[in-house]
Amino acid sequence: MSDTPCIPDDLSACQAIIVEQARTITELHEKVQEQELEINGLLQRAYRNRSERYREAPNQLMKQVATGRKNWLFVGSVEAGERAADFFALVSSALRNDLDVCAYVKHVLDRLLAGEKDYAALRPDHWAAQHPEHIRVYRQDERRYRADARQSRRAARRRPSKPT
Repeated sequence: MSDTPCIPDDLSACQAIIVEQARTITELHEKVQEQELEINGLLQRAYRNRSERYREAPNQLMKQVATGRKNWLFVGSVEAGERAADFFALVSSALRNDLDVCAYVKHVLDRLLAGEKDYAALRPDHWAAQHPEHIRVYRQDERRYRADARQSRRAARRRPSKPT
């Protein structure tokens, strides 16, 4: 098309041009509507797929949690769960008594496998008295430091504030 409008001399030529342009506009409008329908269909399909994935995602997460909980509780079977609980109790008692966990557990298991029947001698407080080199002194220092800090904070709260 040129930049200058073409003005025909007779009316029938003008009507033919207008009809042709209207037909072109109508065809373009129909193509745009078809493309809009196609885009809307694609968007609906994408939204449906995304919402299905979002609905499935929490279920998958909960399935993992439930499976993990079952594995943690029973460790394969009830008997294995009891053995794991006994082992965790052994480890936590070593931690509470500030012992080197690896050395304590190795010593206790070695003594039990050797047929030791004096279970009182295997308690962490008795074991710590026999093996002072395996006491984690830095943990005792940390605990003492925290207790001192807590005590000083409490004392500061109890002190009366100075009048201004």
